[in-house]
Amino acid sequence: MHRMHSMYSSKKGDPLCPLGFHPQVRWPTRCKRCFRDYKEHGGRRNSLGDITSSSPSLTSDSSTRLKHVRKPAKLQIKNVISNTNGGASENDVEFIIQVRKSRPAPAKQVIQDGLDSFTVKGEETENEVEKLKSQLNDMKARCEKAEKEKSEILLRRLATMETMTNKTSTGEMAKLQKRNEALVQEKNILSAKIKSLEKEAVAKPYRGERDKAQDEVRSKLKAAENLCESLMDENEDMKKEIRQLEEEIYELQDNFRDEQADEYTRLRKSLEQSNKNCRILSFKLRKIERKAEELENERSALEKKHEEMKKTEETLQKVSNAFQNRTQKKPTDATTKIQLKKMVDEMEKEIEDMMNIFTNIKNGHNVDIADVKQKDNNLKYDTLLKEYDLLKEQLESTVKELASEKEKKKVQPSVKLDDTKTTELQNVKRKLDEAVTLREVERKAWEKEKVSLSEEKEKLKSKLLSLSAEKLKVYNEVVQLKKDLETAKSSEKDSAKMEVTINELKEKLSQEQENCKKLQDDLSSHTERESKMSQSITSSQVRDNQAPNKVIVIELNDEINTLKKENATLLERLEDMRKVNDDLSAKLKDYEAVSKIHQVLTPDTTALESEIRKLKNALSNTEKAKKADLAQCKMRYEHRITAINDEIQAIQNQLSRYKRERDTYKHMLEGAQKTIGELKSTRQG
Repeated sequence: MHRMHSMYSSKKGDPLCPLGFHPQVRWPTRCKRCFRDYKEHGGRRNSLGDITSSSPSLTSDSSTRLKHVRKPAKLQIKNVISNTNGGASENDVEFIIQVRKSRPAPAKQVIQDGLDSFTVKGEETENEVEKLKSQLNDMKARCEKAEKEKSEILLRRLATMETMTNKTSTGEMAKLQKRNEALVQEKNILSAKIKSLEKEAVAKPYRGERDKAQDEVRSKLKAAENLCESLMDENEDMKKEIRQLEEEIYELQDNFRDEQADEYTRLRKSLEQSNKNCRILSFKLRKIERKAEELENERSALEKKHEEMKKTEETLQKVSNAFQNRTQKKPTDATTKIQLKKMVDEMEKEIEDMMNIFTNIKNGHNVDIADVKQKDNNLKYDTLLKEYDLLKEQLESTVKELASEKEKKKVQPSVKLDDTKTTELQNVKRKLDEAVTLREVERKAWEKEKVSLSEEKEKLKSKLLSLSAEKLKVYNEVVQLKKDLETAKSSEKDSAKMEVTINELKEKLSQEQENCKKLQDDLSSHTERESKMSQSITSSQVRDNQAPNKVIVIELNDEINTLKKENATLLERLEDMRKVNDDLSAKLKDYEAVSKIHQVLTPDTTALESEIRKLKNALSNTEKAKKADLAQCKMRYEHRITAINDEIQAIQNQLSRYKRERDTYKHMLEGAQKTIGELKSTRQG
């Protein structure tokens, strides 16, 4: 294939597509190189002449001249290039480097031998022509690769045109134009050299002396090409792996973000609920603390009252002991009698007051002992003043009486006075003993009542426990009834729907019954007609009209059968609807009973408080579990993130290494191009 074709060759030198318009297979109106429409190439065609077409071409004169020349075996480079269509410019660079590294010296020998043979023997120029043709084919393949590279670069550039600035795009365009012009100049020079060498080779005889060297060079070229292909395949595999890893990293990051967002929303909701529950519980705790403070205050007040009661009992015992000690002494004066009487009266009053206090405490009335003490002190002070006045009066009266008695009864013995005193003292002792016995009896009765009250308290506690258990049972039953109510409500909705359907079906039934009645009337009318027809038709008419009558009779029989079937189906539907109606009525009765039970029963506060405590415990447990799960999730995802970051760093290192290799290959390409230029200059010289 000596000529490469394209649709249009650019005359004015299109900067975006200098090689001209080349159609795509899928979109023929779009350029394969720059992906623009053919109308955009319209005014810029045929600028570089016949030489600057899409690919290098040979003239027809040279091709006709070379027909008569014997051609040696050529390198089959096109087959190798066709296998590696998708490679980039790096493949050419690797190829040149491999060739240079493997055999640098023989190439120079070939060139120098060619120059020597060109100067000494004119016959060996044909071999050089063949080599140049092979180089030309290589250059064609490279040009095709360069075109493909350019199309890929243009694709990338078009994808990133929105983000790139105008300065960078113009700079790159200028660089590409310069490179393109340099390649076009090299192409023109090489084509001119090939034409001159072909003309010289046609004029001189052909002689193949270096077939062996050519075979060696071909084998080396094939080996280098195979190495290049293997390296290209490895490079592509590595690129695919890098892309797959990047996609996996992006997917993992997206999944991780979604999971984090879901967990954040869940935790936020749970925190809000826990905050609400904590507020409610803190409010209830405050109430309970207030109640506890009130109970403690009541308890302290009761303890104070109890201590005061003990003190009063001790004072009573002291008074009784003092009375007993006083009674043992023999009083001598009349004043002792009066004092004892007063003391007995005071003791009786105090005992009565204490009994009143005890009765009030038993009955549950609040009694302030401090107030009672103040009242007692005031009363005692008043009574003492009165007693003091009375004692003064009595002393005066007794002094007068004693003086009169002494005068009157000097004769009477003093024994009588002693007897009267002893009798009075005995009476006072009896009264004191009776008061003490009464007090002990009352104390025993009070202790018995206390024991009975404690027993009643224990009984009430047991009753309270049993009632709380019953309340829990009732609460559970209420919960079940609530569930039944909810189901009943749903069944109510279903029953309402069913009632609507029942009404509709009833209407349909009534309509169908009317239709049945109509059909029965029609049947009866038909039967009457048949009987009338059978009676009226004579035998002669039957013989004449036998055929049409038979048809009518068959049709009527068919109609009768169909009507009977319809009637049977309607009866079946009626029975089904009756069954459905019965089921619905039973469900309605059950629902009414459940609703009555629900109206009677009410939820209890104690069960609710126990439920609140259970919920508090459950909430605390769930919070602990959530915290543990959060910690585990954080640990898991931190490990994952570290692994992903390590992978990203490894991939970035690989990318940087590939970029360095690309730069080195570019430098090597430039060096190879320079060496090619030097070799060409030496050949021209």
